Amino acid sequence: MKKCHSRWDAVLLRGLTALMLITGAWVLTSCKDDNGLTEGDPNYFTSSRGQFTATLSDATTLYLLPGNGAGTATLTYDGSNPRHWQSETTATVSVTTYQGSLTLPETISANGQTYTLTGIGEQALMGCRSLTSVTLPNTIQWLGEGAFAVCRGLTSITIPEGVADIPTGCFGYCSALTTATLPASVTTIGKMAFDGCSGMTSITLPANLKRIGEMAFFDCSKLTAITIPASVTSIGNRAFGGRNATLKSKITEYHMQSAAPPALEGLLYEAQDGVSPVIYVPAGSKAAYEAAAGWSSLTIMEE
Repeated sequence: MKKCHSRWDAVLLRGLTALMLITGAWVLTSCKDDNGLTEGDPNYFTSSRGQFTATLSDATTLYLLPGNGAGTATLTYDGSNPRHWQSETTATVSVTTYQGSLTLPETISANGQTYTLTGIGEQALMGCRSLTSVTLPNTIQWLGEGAFAVCRGLTSITIPEGVADIPTGCFGYCSALTTATLPASVTTIGKMAFDGCSGMTSITLPANLKRIGEMAFFDCSKLTAITIPASVTSIGNRAFGGRNATLKSKITEYHMQSAAPPALEGLLYEAQDGVSPVIYVPAGSKAAYEAAAGWSSLTIMEE
């Protein structure tokens, strides 16, 4: 084991995808042998960086940073996180910043001021495996990369209206997550947003969604059907893929609502052996799909 730390963008945004696929690991951190973070480390959020705390009525301590607007706050992790344990082959991140059932309020009182909670910061709840549920207030406007990653006890989530982006790795390796309710305001599902959500059985994509990122639903091996809204214009490589024979996609029906095929940036899916996906398209659009790059090799049928 190594004790590791880094920012999320050092994890997923530096071309580590190939390594993850080769090793079967989700490399969550850039590691070095040390004794964890100390004050002064750029990843240690102390009061010198504006971090403050508030205590809820159930005695839960929230760790917060000032938001982007006056009188707003962003949920974050405690000062020593991310200080995660990780094996070299499995994502074993486990921290205890937040546990059990967490209900976040719209407003928070701290230091003699009242703050409106508007964001869930990067890695804010990452690795909180004993967290079983989270209720987000309607004041939440954005989610950070990896915000809920490796929350392996989380079974469902409802994202408030107004959130536009489900960012990189936001729910990565939330293996107990069976469903996520996304608001109409969501226009982008980012790279690896639901990667490793192997318990997900259903998801309804919002009608205004424009982009599904690379590996967005990678290893979501319990999904059997998906409807892609007409608003979607691009789909990233292996959005519905999987890193091994067990975790590859079981989706047999892709229901496309647009008569114009979205741009495919590689493979739409990687299907498990014995699974023969059919792409169902609107009446009169089969020829357009069969002529489009990436789609022509797939089985296309009109609804």
